[in-house]
Amino acid sequence: MNILDVKLNDDILNELLSLSLAWEKEDCCYGYVANKKSDFENKRIFIVKDDNKIIAYLLGSIKKASNMNSIIKDNEKYFELDELYVLPKYRLNGIGKDLYNFAEQTIKKDNLKYIFLSTASKNYKAILHFYIDIVGMNLWSAKLYKKI
Repeated sequence: MNILDVKLNDDILNELLSLSLAWEKEDCCYGYVANKKSDFENKRIFIVKDDNKIIAYLLGSIKKASNMNSIIKDNEKYFELDELYVLPKYRLNGIGKDLYNFAEQTIKKDNLKYIFLSTASKNYKAILHFYIDIVGMNLWSAKLYKKI
């Protein structure tokens, strides 16, 4: 398996669109809809390839902080992780962890000191375990809901 930092091209785009559609069909995240081409444009894209096929991706972009003063100063740049997806049959093998760690080490070279993300996973225990226990993130905020 290879983990790569890639630029978007037609071949990569087609594979990413297919993975995104597979993710939507899993119905594991509240409100997730498959991406369009524009969702991948102007983003940092990291992929995992196995047998020349993309089996996982991490998507995000560099942003400037605003009104996040309890964590980071205004105008400081950070990486916003939009999506991290691993095909179901490849999960629980450390691929997501390796992909995340590769992306983190790569963006550190851009003098970024923070990664932020929001998640809408229906399996909050698994997602919190992954991001907190496995890759070492901290919980900053939580939005809870109850339908009444």
